[in-house]
Amino acid sequence: MPASLNRSVTQQLLDLVFEKAQEIPDPRSSNGRTGDITLADIIMYALAVFHLKHSSLLSSDDKRQQPTVQSNARDLYHVEHIPCDSYLRAVIDRIPTEHFRSFFTACFAYCQRHRWLKHYQYFKEGYLAPVDATQTFTSNKIHCQNCCTKNADDPKKATIYYHQLSAICLVKPGVKTVLPLMPEPITQQVDASKNDCEVRALERILQDLRREHCHLKLILNFDDLYSKGPTLKKVLSHGYHFIAVAKPSDHEALVEVLDDLDKQGKVQRFTYTDKKGYRHGCN
Repeated sequence: MPASLNRSVTQQLLDLVFEKAQEIPDPRSSNGRTGDITLADIIMYALAVFHLKHSSLLSSDDKRQQPTVQSNARDLYHVEHIPCDSYLRAVIDRIPTEHFRSFFTACFAYCQRHRWLKHYQYFKEGYLAPVDATQTFTSNKIHCQNCCTKNADDPKKATIYYHQLSAICLVKPGVKTVLPLMPEPITQQVDASKNDCEVRALERILQDLRREHCHLKLILNFDDLYSKGPTLKKVLSHGYHFIAVAKPSDHEALVEVLDDLDKQGKVQRFTYTDKKGYRHGCN
């Protein structure tokens, strides 16, 4: 959200997320609750931990009995009963990731209705949307059926289990806040002989984007990992533009062509100086 948004708007978004949290089926029981702690309590407090920038779930657990923490959890996040960190983890892990998709689509629709997307307009061809992956978990002991693995076929090395997440959001240079779209987990796929990866996750993101935001014009931004012919052709086939890093060591033929064009004076260069005096350029 733009930095100028006031508390009332933030609260409206939190209220919207709370409404969607109440619609998620509770994995613990058929009646939707276990004891006094509802599934919405668990989901909203997990959000609060990140929103309030706690250093960890454990650090938030140490403070959950404080009156101020309980008041903020209730008034801002609709949390009536704060779960302990171990119980929160146990329940959250059982919720299929796809159930959280409505959070992102509802908040994005809210932004569209209030014409906030204009804050992210930069190029007329579309909104800038970086796509990149981050690792969310790694261990050589703890693992689940959804973990990807490294060194699994090498008996001399310990098997490493990990989870990654491919994230996408709308950004604009000079604007500190971003507008996230639904991320895509990189996890072990059903009946897959190979690990899931960032490129396969991108393919799923492209399909979801066309289904959920069919009229949204995007310029996808990639690092060198994605700058391969088949991947970029799929991006174009979905109607999106792209800006991709191309390392010379990975694209020798492309560099040779550009060098020849440069010698012929056919390469255009653009430079831009921002408000802080930094110069940016590209070919």
